[in-house]
Parts: sequence; C-alpha cells; structure tokens
Amino acid sequence: MPEKKHNGTPHYLLFALISISALFLIPWIAGYGFADADSLAFYYPAFSFFHQAITAHTSTLWSPYLLSGFPLYADLIGGFLHPLSTVVYGLTNGFLGGYHILFLINLLIAGACTYGLARAIGISGLGSWVAAITFTTSQWVLARATIPPVYFTLPVLSGLLLSLEYSYTKSKKWMLLGIYVLGTGLLAGHAQLVLLSLTAAMVWILFRLKTYRISILKAGIIFATICAAGLIIGAPYLIPAYHLKQLSERSIPLSLSLSQQEGLSVFDGIHLFFPSAELLFPWLSSSESFLFIGTLPLLLACLAICSKQKSPSLKLVIWGVALSFVASILYSPLNIALHYLPVFNWFRVPSRWLYITVGFLALLAGYGADNLQDRSASRKKIIQGTIFVIVALLIGSVVLSLFSDKIISFVKILYERAYIAGIVPIMTTHAWQVLAFFVHTLRNSISLFNPSILITILSWGAALWFLKKAPELSFEKNKRYLSALILIGSFISITTITKLAPRKIITEASPVVTFLKENMDPGYRTFSYLGKEALWEYEIRNKRTNTQETIEWYHATLAHNTGQFFGIPQVTGYSSVATNRQRLFASELGTTWMIPLNNQRTIRDNPEKYISERIQLLRMGSTQYIISPYEIIHPLVTEKFRTESNSLPVRIYEVSQPYPHVFPPEHIICVANEKEALEAILKTATSSYVGVIEMEECPWKTMDQPSAKINVSNTSINPGLISFTVKSEVPAWVIINESYLPGWHGYINGEETQIHLANLLFQKIWILPGTSEVVVRFKGINQ
Repeated sequence: MPEKKHNGTPHYLLFALISISALFLIPWIAGYGFADADSLAFYYPAFSFFHQAITAHTSTLWSPYLLSGFPLYADLIGGFLHPLSTVVYGLTNGFLGGYHILFLINLLIAGACTYGLARAIGISGLGSWVAAITFTTSQWVLARATIPPVYFTLPVLSGLLLSLEYSYTKSKKWMLLGIYVLGTGLLAGHAQLVLLSLTAAMVWILFRLKTYRISILKAGIIFATICAAGLIIGAPYLIPAYHLKQLSERSIPLSLSLSQQEGLSVFDGIHLFFPSAELLFPWLSSSESFLFIGTLPLLLACLAICSKQKSPSLKLVIWGVALSFVASILYSPLNIALHYLPVFNWFRVPSRWLYITVGFLALLAGYGADNLQDRSASRKKIIQGTIFVIVALLIGSVVLSLFSDKIISFVKILYERAYIAGIVPIMTTHAWQVLAFFVHTLRNSISLFNPSILITILSWGAALWFLKKAPELSFEKNKRYLSALILIGSFISITTITKLAPRKIITEASPVVTFLKENMDPGYRTFSYLGKEALWEYEIRNKRTNTQETIEWYHATLAHNTGQFFGIPQVTGYSSVATNRQRLFASELGTTWMIPLNNQRTIRDNPEKYISERIQLLRMGSTQYIISPYEIIHPLVTEKFRTESNSLPVRIYEVSQPYPHVFPPEHIICVANEKEALEAILKTATSSYVGVIEMEECPWKTMDQPSAKINVSNTSINPGLISFTVKSEVPAWVIINESYLPGWHGYINGEETQIHLANLLFQKIWILPGTSEVVVRFKGINQ
C-alpha cells in the first residue's frame, strides 16, 4: 500500500504520546497510583528486603559459587537489574517515583517504535499514529505491563521489528535499537516475552525478504548479530538462571497440562468486544480481558481485515494476529505443537502470546484508519456484524443462565467419565469445573444498571456512529478534533470500562487494588492458588457429586488450615453463604464456627446490612473475627467494626498491609501493623520454634519423595528482617522463597545456617536432597 503524506503528523504523534503521559502523571501527582498499581504490593517488599539485606551486609544478590548468583532475583524482580533502574531509582524519591517514571519511559519508547514500524511497512502517518496509540492504551499494556519485569519488555516486539526493517533497507546503525530492546528485555527478567518477540521476528523476516531485496544469508547474519549482542547484554540474567535452572520451575520443561495455566478458552474471544466481559459472562476465564484494545481501534482493525485489496504486509499482520491468538488457546493444535518444541516447553502461561496479538492488532488498527474513507460497503457489514455479535452474546448468556443446572450436570458427567477413562487430562477437567462453578453466579450478574456495562454499550454506540459518519469527516481538516477524540475515548475505555482507573495508594508499600479488582468475589480464582487438581480428585474419589457441596467442603478445609497455621482454633470462613453443609464440614475439621465473607458487591450496595449481619454472628460465639482486605476499603464498615470492637468477645484486626504475594486472599490474616502481627503470631518464637514441614510433590517431576525435616531456631524479629537458623537432617540445596519473592538459597549439610529474610509471614522452602527433589513448606508453628 503506498504511503500517504500527512503534513504535521509527527507533531500530532508527539502530542498524543505526551498526552498519555500527562494523563498518568496527573493522578500520580495527586497521590494516586496509575493503572494496575497493585503490583506495587508484589514488588515493593522485595526491594525493601534487598535494601535491608545490603545494609546489613547479608546481600543475596551474588553468591561466592562460580556462575551461581541470583536466579530467582533476576527472573522475577529483574527490573532492578535494568540499567535505567539504577539511574531512575537513584534520582527519585525511592521506589514509587522510579516505578512510575520507568513505566512512562518504556511506554513512550514502545509507542515511538510502534509508530516507526507502522510507517516502515507502508501505513500512513495518521494510521501509524493510530497504531501507536492503540498499543500504548491497550488493556494488555496498562493492566499487565505495570509489572517491572514486563514494562521493560514493552518496546521489544516493535523495537526489534523496526530495527530489522531499517537495518535491511536503510542503515546498519538501526541494529543498535534491536540490540538495546533485546538485551534490556532480558535484563528485565522476562525471557518469555523476549523469546516470543524473536519468534515473531524470524517469521516476519521470512515473509518480508522480497521487500528487503536482500539474500536470506545476509538477513540471517544481521538477525544473528542482533541476537548475539543482545544475549551478551542480558548475560547477567542468563548465566545464573542457566546454572541453577534445576532450582526453578520456570526453567524446567513442564507437562502439557501444567503448561496450560492461564490459557484462553474459546469463550475468551468475547473479551475482544467486552473488556469486562466477566460482568455479563462470569463463566469466562477471569484474567484474559487483556484482549481488548479499545472499541474504535477494534472496529478499525476489522475494517482492515475486510479490505478486499490487501498488501503483503497487511496479510502478514493478519496472520500474526490469528496465529498468536490461536497459540494462546488451551490445547489448540498450534499450542500443543509449540509446547513440544525445545524451550517453549518451559512456558507455563500460553496467554503470553497475547503480547504478539495486541502488537499486531495495533498495526491492523492503523491499516483500518487508512482504509476508512474508501470502504463504505465493508463499513456497513462491520456495523451489522458487530450488532449481531453483541446481541447473540447477550441472548446466549441469558439462555445459558436459564439452563445452567442442566449444562453443569451434563458437562460434569461427561468430563468426569472422560477423566476416569483417561481420555482427557486433569487440567481439562479442571477448566470445565471452573466454568461450571461460574455459571452458578450468572443469574445475579446480568444487570444493565451496572456502570461498566452501560459505558461499554455507550462506547460501542459512539464507535458505530463514528463509522457511519466517517465519510462526512475529513481527517486532513479535523486532525486535532479526531486526535483528541480517539485519545480521550481510548483512555476512558481503558480506565473506566476495564476498572483500571487510578486509585489511592493506601500504604506506601501495598495498595489493595488486587483484592478490589478481582480476588474477593465468591469463587473468583478459588481454584487458582491451591488444590487445582486435588479438588476434582477428592470429589471423584469420595463421590461428592454436588458441585456446590464440594466447593463448600473446599472452603471449610482451607479456612481450617489457615486457622491451624496461625494457631487460631476458630477461624473465619470466606464463602458467600454459610450453609449447614459448611458448618458440618467445619465441625468435621475441628473448626467450631465459620463467619462468611460476602463479596464486594454486597459490601458496596448495602454496607449497613453487611455490618449488622457480621456483628450478629460475632455476638453468637467466641470466634475471632478478622476484617478481610476488601472490608477496610469501605470507611463505614471499618469505622463501625472499630466502634463495636470493645463490646464484642473478639479481637478485631484490621488489614492495612495485605500481602497478595504471600497468601491467596482467602488466607489473609495480617493485622494493623507488621510488628504487632509478628508478635501475635510468633509470640512464643522469640527464642526458638520448630517449623512443621509438609511434604509436597514438585510440579515438574514425580518420584518417590524422601523424608526430610528442617529445624528452625534462634528466631529474631526486627523491623526489616526476620533472622533464624536452619538445619537440615539431610544434605540439601535449600531455597526459602516468599511465594515468588526470593529470600535465601544455599547448600546445607547437617550444619546450622543463619538466614535473614524480609519480615513476611509465610515462607516456602524448596529442598533438594541429593538428586531427589521435594518441596516442603511451613505448615504451622509448634508452640
């Protein structure tokens, strides 16, 4: 497609990118976090810990053993290793300021690279601007890429492709761009996205060779040079990760079923049209609304697909969208084929391919902007098809809710028999079990009075009106108006519809946006943290055929185990309803009473009723009540409980610093301040205590597990660190790992070893005696 000249386009590009930055900086200056700021709760404690460790001269950043070092640190908090991190964190007031600035820097680089790539493949200046804005305001970028290891990889795909395009057609100096984005992407510790970008780049080169007019040998040499130089820059990440790869499940080939976690189901395509589709369709998998790129950009992409005259580059982009999307779908043929390739069988999350999907969808939106004026027939078909799809989805969801019980029963029987017969893997069974559970809540979810749904409908109406009136509008005469319209519309779609509006940071370390956004709805991600496959195995073996009954038993078990861990014999439950079966299960487990936690919708809509129910339950028994993470968000709930605490036979704790990376939300029992929490829970541990070890099978290998025990003693609690001594009865490699946050690793052989950790409440210990691998964790405290 010939390139179209648009005078002043670079100025509008600059205006657009600066406007995006300004939209994020305004709430930041006002004291709010932007986008998905809950990831601060994940990373800030780790940064604090390493700062404390370095100060105490007990740094775990580097090991004296050759080529060992910091595998977990580099893999999961690798943004700290990025060269920009050192500069920005040094020039700003701590982690929070640098966190925001680094995100914005990478957002601007990614937008500029997307713009340049679109121009290089023949999209007009205006279309290239649309592509850049679409990518930088897509939900995948704003929701996922606020995580430090990910936001450094934002420019990798577009930067690498742009580097190759201009290295082949203009100057070899453009190789430096590819080397930079590849090397720093590796230093950021997210090798999966880098590998996916390299895969897309190899396919891109093969299809673009005719355009480059160079030999495949020369193209391969340039590509190999960029890769080699990038690998050298990323060596600090790769060397320790390779040396200790046996200690990390992220570096071990996974089984096919285990690798399918967070993959897409066929139903997740609805998220292309509805960014918060789970509000209407709770039976969708809950985390894949990253597909949404904005209402208007999506329609522009559809126009490009419907174009009758497609250039070779447009066809390549369309195929890129299709193949990367299919690769993200659970057990799709392409997904399975990729899994059996070397390195790709390390991937736990197939939805990582959405990074490629979103990047190519942005380019499609740019092509659509170019085609808009001349495609009135296609535009009419798109409008009609869009209306049909939306209506069909609404009707389908209503029909599904009316016949949900029969559907659940049929699916359950079908997959249970298939699993027992060995026809389907357990994870497939698990996926349909979750689907069946979500259907139960569908009847209460269809409400056109929900603001998010109303805004979704209005945005689609506005976009369809825009397409209908497009022939009357002139891009040349209305650039400023249309630029502002698309920019503001994209931002509103992302922040309002997708529930990513800026939120106040409650504490310096950890806003509780995670719990607000997703984790406190009943059943939401219930199976994502513990017992994914054990629940179905328990149900089949014990012939509990009622899905809800099984889930209630599961709730009771987790509540009981949580209480045992903290030495609280009577604990709170976290289910939406306290049924007789739950109380029966609780009684069987030795838990005398369970207090149900209603979901966020109940607290929001009727807080007075919620408070009265809770206080009534508290007065009925001596159960200790612990305010859940969501409840502290509602001022009325918090204040009322605080007022009533003196007259209740319980101690009320308030969660002010939740740790989503330490516990699933169902397990949160943190209190008003860290020191009080640790003293309450470890009150007898000032001199010594013994961790009760629970054996657990490694996710990457099955074998007979040897017995092992770790003695823990000499515990001391400080504001920044917990120190204790460990001694293993068998020679072993030990990794003490705060969920995904690295704490300590080393080799112990019957000798006492002093360990310093961040003062978080839960540690996992991975222990590898000899050549056998087992996983152990603290299950409780023997007081």
